[in-house]
Amino acid sequence: MTQASLRGSLYKSFAGQWISALTMFGTSLIVARLLKPDELGIYAVSLALATVIQTLQNVGSSEFVLYSKDLDLSDRRAAFGLSLMAATAVAFLLVGLAVPIAEWYAVPQMADLLYIFALTVLINALSSPVSSMFARHERFAVISAANAITIIVQSGAAIALILLDYSFYALALSGTVAAVVSVIFHALLGREFILYRPSLSGMRRLTNFSAKMFALNILDQIYNACPQILIGRLAGLSSAAMYSRASIVTQIYSQVIARAVDPVIVARIASTNRESGDSSQVYITSSSILLAVSAPFFGFIAIYAGTIVPLLFGDQWGDAILPMRILCIGFTIWPLTSPTSSLLIAAGMIDLLVKIRTGMVMTRITLLALFAAGGLPIATTALTFTIFGNMVISMLAIRHVTGMSIRHYVHRLRSSLAATFVALAAAGVTAVFGQFAGLSAIGTLALAVATTGASWFLALKVGKHPIWLEGEIIVQAIRARRTGARAD
Repeated sequence: MTQASLRGSLYKSFAGQWISALTMFGTSLIVARLLKPDELGIYAVSLALATVIQTLQNVGSSEFVLYSKDLDLSDRRAAFGLSLMAATAVAFLLVGLAVPIAEWYAVPQMADLLYIFALTVLINALSSPVSSMFARHERFAVISAANAITIIVQSGAAIALILLDYSFYALALSGTVAAVVSVIFHALLGREFILYRPSLSGMRRLTNFSAKMFALNILDQIYNACPQILIGRLAGLSSAAMYSRASIVTQIYSQVIARAVDPVIVARIASTNRESGDSSQVYITSSSILLAVSAPFFGFIAIYAGTIVPLLFGDQWGDAILPMRILCIGFTIWPLTSPTSSLLIAAGMIDLLVKIRTGMVMTRITLLALFAAGGLPIATTALTFTIFGNMVISMLAIRHVTGMSIRHYVHRLRSSLAATFVALAAAGVTAVFGQFAGLSAIGTLALAVATTGASWFLALKVGKHPIWLEGEIIVQAIRARRTGARAD
């Protein structure tokens, strides 16, 4: 992939994710006002449990299709067969555990939610042969369109069903509707990749890779889902709902940035590894871009959470303000770990990645088990420690793989760190100015958005950050097209 094609992939991916992010964000605001905290808590905990169980479905078949240097039809059929087997097993497991889980939480409705999730799992598995080939061929425009359409359908269905008095069931049923639409979309736009005949022959080639990816996916899902589960159990469902609102910033970031950038980075690292075997430059560039976006974003939310939470979700969610601030401290550097997994997998060091994830999962579960009962602020503080620990270990692993020193890595991020400092300084000064000038909370927030954004752009320009350089390339391309159009 050339630099120009990489930019093109990012632009297409961002376009789809912005649509998805805005849709999800707007839907979350509406849902927060239509459902009570206890209702959202039941759904949030059920979804977290289902997500953990669904890790059994992630057997690495999609990753095998993406990373394999030599891939033929028999390999694809074997990957599809493995994917269907895993989906069927997960669906049966969700159905079998539905009643025991509901009894453990003393919430009978949770069983019905798990039944719905089981059906959604089976439907989603049907599109796996097409979606994995879209990723391998880097068809990000189609991938983005599929994600956007799915999110729009899911959001519309969720709101409509809530208005029809389906309560939290609406959120689960909307996922099933979206899964059906996704299958239809993939079938229409990926006819050449459709497989009608899965196979178990040729499975031997997948076994070693799939076993390691299976373990890695389980660890990743447990790492992400255990806060919701343990907080719901030890601190109560209302606290779980508050945590869900406090961590909404990560969902926004994931929709706006991560889901646009990560697939492109993964595909780029995979293709670079097939061509030259050295993906360290991709890692540095992606880290620089992610840090310059994530740190100012989460830092700004931390400063103005007291205004943002009541404005977006209502006064009833005030207990989520402090946990949101605490989480944002850790989330500033959380995105930097995104390229690590892809780089280690491409380098054939999945074993090392599994060891890292195992240690982090055990640490996170231990800290939550010890401190979650002490309240949500204490629990979120423990989570922040695990995020920073994960970052340190990831940097050490990258040094082991590439030979790049941590000092050199941090030095390459200097322009991103400078942009972060300037942007957050502007945000802090604006907050103080708003208080002394007697501005309303909303007025101060609006002024802060303007001053922080202007300061951020100025810092990117002065520091000649890759983001600013990319912006200059886009502007030059637009001007060139206009000049050509006038000449015609």
